[in-house]
Amino acid sequence: AEAYGRWEALETRREEAWTLDAYDLAEKKRRTILAKRPLPGRVQFAPDPPYAMGDASLSRLRRLADELDARVAMSLHETEVELRDSLAHHGKKPLRRLADLGLLRPGFAALQMNRLDEEDLELSARTGIAVIAAPQSNLRLGSGGCPIPALLEREVAVGLGSGSPASAGALDMLSEARAAALFAGSLC
Repeated sequence: AEAYGRWEALETRREEAWTLDAYDLAEKKRRTILAKRPLPGRVQFAPDPPYAMGDASLSRLRRLADELDARVAMSLHETEVELRDSLAHHGKKPLRRLADLGLLRPGFAALQMNRLDEEDLELSARTGIAVIAAPQSNLRLGSGGCPIPALLEREVAVGLGSGSPASAGALDMLSEARAAALFAGSLC
């Protein structure tokens, strides 16, 4: 157990260093580009899920998103394992962790969101985030479904996505809409 703890700490430090280096490089490139001309359009970040990122990386992401007025899209609350691991490692669920780090705000899109309780639903509504459900992908993976009606009752913006080609099949948005409608009363 002690060796595992040391390995886990080493892995966390290595991940943090790599991620921070990547953000530093992105920040240097961004500043070079901005010095020559402003960025056209909008910037959006789509990093790994929170279980793959440390607090320092997430805080840096928030600072960059704030500075660039960028949007952030991230998979959250997809499986029970993700929630259990987050509680064990951080003492809180991913949604609460991101809220505490200041990432949840309008412009943040939470992908999946299959495992929500009342507190999570209220936090989603209070912070003004949007949720992107991927019903077919979640059904194929057996990870449950996004509680679309409960989110809509709280006036949370909900959109549809397709998930990855590996889990969603044809990437057909009309099929996603059909699946969401069919399962709205039971799984979603």
